[in-house]
Amino acid sequence: MDRFSLKNWTDFPMAISNTSFAERLQRLDQRKDLHETRLVFHVGNQEVDAGARAPRKRITRSREIAGNFAYLMGIVGAFALGGIALVVGLFVRNTLAPMGADAEFDLGYLALSGVISLVIAFVLAEMFRITKGVHKTAQTIGIFIAISLIHNLAWWFPVTSTILFGEGWVQMQLLNTEPDTFKFRELVIALPTRQN
Repeated sequence: MDRFSLKNWTDFPMAISNTSFAERLQRLDQRKDLHETRLVFHVGNQEVDAGARAPRKRITRSREIAGNFAYLMGIVGAFALGGIALVVGLFVRNTLAPMGADAEFDLGYLALSGVISLVIAFVLAEMFRITKGVHKTAQTIGIFIAISLIHNLAWWFPVTSTILFGEGWVQMQLLNTEPDTFKFRELVIALPTRQN
């Protein structure tokens, strides 16, 4: 019982120090370079080297700007991945169940293509480690913007679109849409075109 009594509290090395606080500060200032790269504990009169610690990165203005730019590019990249997911989704949909040349507009076809695109977007998000909510939102918005613009590929690149999405899809787009437009359900907005 005597071992844990208050009269023996002075036996512990951290309880008593022979140096004053000012002396410790002076010693730290003299060995400042050591403390920037090494972690040292002071136990009584002894110093215990705990090994290297990771140096602190100073956040400079240029590093902050670079980080902000990388964050913005991550959002743009996630948005682009959403559009790519739709194109790949339509390609997969055409490979699994191609449309005939006399196909009519089918909302189920578009919905199934959208679901396949969301699955592909999920796979792409896992491949590129898209974990932040703002990036996932940008990717989803990219899919829906691509749904509204993808019919233009049938007008701009009919041969390539026929190879990727099938002749039935191209014919359906040429019959039901107009070139250079943004189409969301019944809302059709003309895109600005470049005049040569």
